[in-house]
Amino acid sequence: MTGTSAYTRENDDAIALVVCNFSEKVIPNTKLDLTGYEIVLSNYVKAYSENFLPYDARLYIKKKPNIGEI
Repeated sequence: MTGTSAYTRENDDAIALVVCNFSEKVIPNTKLDLTGYEIVLSNYVKAYSENFLPYDARLYIKKKPNIGEI
């Protein structure tokens, strides 16, 4: 994804994924598997598209299953 940056942080309970589009173009998401992730923060009101809008920044959270839930 040209013009975008993504990184993760995780702890015992969840994985945080931050994705930023630093370009003025819409960037299609062709590489990130967002299955199980929920958008918790975005600079756009509607950030539910597969595409990353110009200067889009999103924080996704994916909760890890508890040991007893596996």
